[in-house]
Amino acid sequence: MRPRSFLPLALSLLLPLSAAVAAAAPRPLYVYDFGGLEKLSPEERVDLVAKTGYAGLVLSGASAGDVENLPRHLARCADPAGPQIMAVFVRYTFMDPPVDVARRETVVRQLAGRNIPLWIILDNRRPGITAAEAEAALTAAARDAAAHHVPLALYPHSRCWISSAEEALAILTKIDRPEVSIVLHLCHELRARNGARLPEVIRQVGSRVSAISISGAAAEADFTSPSIMDRTTIHSLDESAFDWAGFVALTDAAGLRVPVAFINFKIPAPVTDYLPRSLAAWRRATGL
Repeated sequence: MRPRSFLPLALSLLLPLSAAVAAAAPRPLYVYDFGGLEKLSPEERVDLVAKTGYAGLVLSGASAGDVENLPRHLARCADPAGPQIMAVFVRYTFMDPPVDVARRETVVRQLAGRNIPLWIILDNRRPGITAAEAEAALTAAARDAAAHHVPLALYPHSRCWISSAEEALAILTKIDRPEVSIVLHLCHELRARNGARLPEVIRQVGSRVSAISISGAAAEADFTSPSIMDRTTIHSLDESAFDWAGFVALTDAAGLRVPVAFINFKIPAPVTDYLPRSLAAWRRATGL
């Protein structure tokens, strides 16, 4: 099924969709360690994504187990000619700040000197988080990352304290940390009800974007419940009614030649099934 074009007027001002993407130099696709990959050992994850044709992984550093496995992932991705780690993300939950800080510091020190970005999610698991608390947590993370020469990006995430790219830009402007970038996630912008505003969002935040993520999605996000919202905004790329390739075309047209990751959170199909199907859809859309 051909994905529904979500912004016909905006895209009519660009090249035709397939030409807009294919006209630029090819770029690789990374994938998150979700959707069944998290059930494999670090070595098995890296080997499977490499065998399937992905460029590498976005890794979670959100749990103690994730952090414990990070050295094994780094070792498996040490060959510059092989799969690489696109980024590692952590959560600042505000539930237990010393634990949040210790986990983030551990990841930063493992990434020091490797040119692997750290992405940080400002969560909202504790009621009553203030703007001052969020700004202080992000400022401390920025200082620590800079001291260890680790690129830092703010990761907007639905149902979190920062849930959209424009909110991310606002807090980064407030704390005046120009070195901190933003990750632009299609699924989280859809959840922020920005699907029809993507050209405007890209214009607002594009100069700060260092990476993007894509996923298949339903034609319209369903906000009936958090789980249904998740399911309607993350599909395999080949089973998308939403025009994710149009989103990529918009970022290309805006000059955002940044790394791209496929977010595969809780995709129910076997990982050995949907990974190759999604990569094939990516290659068709990008002309590879």
